[in-house]
Amino acid sequence: MARQQIAEGQISTLTAEEIKAEASRRRELKHSQMLRLIRSLQSVEDEIAIWQHVAIHNGIAADRLIDRFDERINSLMQSPEIGERQLQFGEHTRRLIVGNYLIFYDVLPNVIHVLRIFHAARSIESLSD
Repeated sequence: MARQQIAEGQISTLTAEEIKAEASRRRELKHSQMLRLIRSLQSVEDEIAIWQHVAIHNGIAADRLIDRFDERINSLMQSPEIGERQLQFGEHTRRLIVGNYLIFYDVLPNVIHVLRIFHAARSIESLSD
């Protein structure tokens, strides 16, 4: 169903898809204006260790993997709740999957806090190990 919009003396018709798209754009803008992204020292050290391990075999692949991590982490600014909730680690903790790796992060008021990056084959009992 279409809705009419009156703006500056003009009448236009918006479709349901256009209304949803505009609402989504406004939500993303609100999040990007309000959220900060911080990374724990441990998550930075995890990323360095992963790069070093992969680079032994293929430096270009290691660089690409880190770029993928960074791209997905930065995408959290627009969609912080995209990751699957991980209540066993805390009420605000979520997980992103990037290839064979898991990125754990907390969504807090005004802050996205990247906690750890692990290989998916690793047994994870705690995010502080």
